[in-house]
Amino acid sequence: MGLKAYLERAKEGQDKIYYLTGESYAQVKNSPHLEVFRKKGIEVLLLTDRIDEWLMSYLTDFDGKGFVDVARGDLDLGNLDSEEDKKAQEEVAKSKEGLVERLKGALADAVSEVRVSHRLTDSPAILAIGEQDLGLQMRQILEASGQKVPDSKPIFEFNPARPVDRKTRRRA
Repeated sequence: MGLKAYLERAKEGQDKIYYLTGESYAQVKNSPHLEVFRKKGIEVLLLTDRIDEWLMSYLTDFDGKGFVDVARGDLDLGNLDSEEDKKAQEEVAKSKEGLVERLKGALADAVSEVRVSHRLTDSPAILAIGEQDLGLQMRQILEASGQKVPDSKPIFEFNPARPVDRKTRRRA
């Protein structure tokens, strides 16, 4: 499959090329990072070669469309999210500020940030990679070559519609 064919199948208004890297096809195809993309019918490139993450760090765009790692940073679907979706996401995030603060306190040593997830539809929580942090494959390549790997902590995102939210509230 070529990138040109991917863009031909892209949703109307899609201005990015979405991808996910991982160790195996089974791992990436079942990743919770893909939940919102499945729900919205947005195709994501699944890259499983060890070198893919390194390669993607050097590719910025194709045919005017930027590449976006769906496991990295705060996911922004741009035009693919309606104004209603964006407003609803903001309202949910605002309503969960207390829970976010409690989770930050409980997870402070393990994560760099806690936030309400916009990428999850079914799973209760996920760990995302910081925008500038190394992914798992790059970390493994550097470690295998004897290089020092910079410290980083993942971002904890939780799905406010899942039972983990209710259980956390009862304990707090």
